[in-house]
Amino acid sequence: MELNDRRRSFSSRCDEMNRRSLLSVLALASSAGCVEHPLPTLRGDVTRKRVVGPAGALLVVTEDDISVESARLAGDFPRERERERGNTSITGKQFEKLPQVEFRVMIRHGNRSYVDDIESGETGEYRTNRSVFNRLMAADRIEFQIDLVNRPSLLTLSRVVRTGRVERKWIVGTHRKEPEGGRKRPKQYELLNDSEDEIEANRSVLDAERTVGAKVGAKLRKRFDTLGYHLAIEHDGRRQIYRTKRPQFNRAQVGGQRTFEVDGEYGGQLVRYLSRESGR
Repeated sequence: MELNDRRRSFSSRCDEMNRRSLLSVLALASSAGCVEHPLPTLRGDVTRKRVVGPAGALLVVTEDDISVESARLAGDFPRERERERGNTSITGKQFEKLPQVEFRVMIRHGNRSYVDDIESGETGEYRTNRSVFNRLMAADRIEFQIDLVNRPSLLTLSRVVRTGRVERKWIVGTHRKEPEGGRKRPKQYELLNDSEDEIEANRSVLDAERTVGAKVGAKLRKRFDTLGYHLAIEHDGRRQIYRTKRPQFNRAQVGGQRTFEVDGEYGGQLVRYLSRESGR
């Protein structure tokens, strides 16, 4: 019995020594300016986001709620929290009100993190920057890299995946100039609005069709200075607006469930659809 205990203790010490050696090598590689991250990508699900100050949490965002503990932020967040829970970002003006804060993200791991010794299925909380914090919603499935020196911190995101139900899709065209060349304020025109209740179209530009063909898309680009394709998607009670391209707009069916990858500063760009089962 005593021999087995000594063997387990020795094995544990060896594992810790190997982990420290690995960290030393990786930290050296990181400080040397390696272009690629030296570790495999980590995977996981976002379970919580927090803004934390010296006295504790100022803002806590989960799938079910937004909890605002800071009086400076109390008036800045959505009143309809049932519709907007999990969907919170921090603007530059809000950030100015928050000296000495950390942005933190809690992740349930889908694979093991050897650096921080977190097993698949376990959770870990990572410090990150405001940009990464803003891109993420609770329940996002992500692939990410961690900082090897300033631990535990989430360094970069390589993939953000969401699933939701398409509530509405619409197209907006914007004119910035008068036809004669005179300048004026941008004027927006809603060209198409497809919702669960009805479909409306600007008949001078489009027919009441739910998709836009290549020829019609080219005609719209010539007629308007900018053209925006938008989707409103509901994520288990949370609503998010996405910009997208014409092909993804056409494939979105109002009332349909889609799994997709997002990008952009606030995770507001739907870039491609994926298989919900495989995540690919």
